[in-house]
Amino acid sequence: MKFTVIINNYNYGRYLQEAIDSVLAQSHGDFELIIVDDGSTDEHSHRVLDAVSDNRIRVMRKHNGGQLSCFNAAWFAARGDIITFLDADDRYKDHHLETLAQAAAEHPDVDFFATSMEFFGNKQGTWRFSEDDRLIASCAARTWFFGRWYGQPTSALAIRSHLLDRFMPIPLESDWRYRADACLIHCCSLAGASKLFLREITVDYRRHDNNDSSRRLNDRHEQARHRLRIRRLFQWIRRHQGLENDDFRKMIYPEYMAEPRLTALHCKDLLRLFLRTAPLTTSLIVLSRMRLFLKRTIMQTVNKHAG
Repeated sequence: MKFTVIINNYNYGRYLQEAIDSVLAQSHGDFELIIVDDGSTDEHSHRVLDAVSDNRIRVMRKHNGGQLSCFNAAWFAARGDIITFLDADDRYKDHHLETLAQAAAEHPDVDFFATSMEFFGNKQGTWRFSEDDRLIASCAARTWFFGRWYGQPTSALAIRSHLLDRFMPIPLESDWRYRADACLIHCCSLAGASKLFLREITVDYRRHDNNDSSRRLNDRHEQARHRLRIRRLFQWIRRHQGLENDDFRKMIYPEYMAEPRLTALHCKDLLRLFLRTAPLTTSLIVLSRMRLFLKRTIMQTVNKHAG
């Protein structure tokens, strides 16, 4: 099984060699490495890229266009069965590709894989989607109706090339330039991907001041802008896949029934969808009965503890 590893770099030359070395040290040796430099101006980047001599590495230099443009450029050149992504400031542990190869062989119907990560740098800790390996057969409807994010940051992602072929290249809209991982994740979800999240930690995720996007998303206005960006992306992929709103509605029941257990979040989603699509009178009746049920439950709890 051949992998294509894509490193996108913009002025991260001080970290880039570590990222490259982590790929070359992989225990699974069947891979190619494509490095896309997005118009870097730092001397470190030029020095590292000029020194590349390994025949498994291809270097692409382009004008600055954002992370998504790097993914598009590398996708055109990729020859692997599975495409993985590595930010220039992160590192793979040496068993990353081997772990993915084993998972892909054991789950031939899965199109999208994500491993877990370990922080280093300004912050320590781990980042897991789930405490156990978790298979999600489909999440298209939940993504479409509720904007659910079923993914991991860029460096933990691995996607079969035939799935990427369904929607790549993604248009280079100005507001999709930098949250390219979100574009990939949502496009895969809406294209009907089966996703496997692995608890195995295989990525070192560097935390530093320049990559802390969570701080930006804590801003209320940025959150609103992000929701609008994602909704525009959703509309593009819906048109691109030839889907209608009713197509997603038909998916919702099978998606939830495929879950091994329904959580409170699942129930909340189902209720929201029901209230959104049911006639107004039916919705009002349901809400009224829910209010009575909650009131009765609260009173029973209070009386129990008072007694």
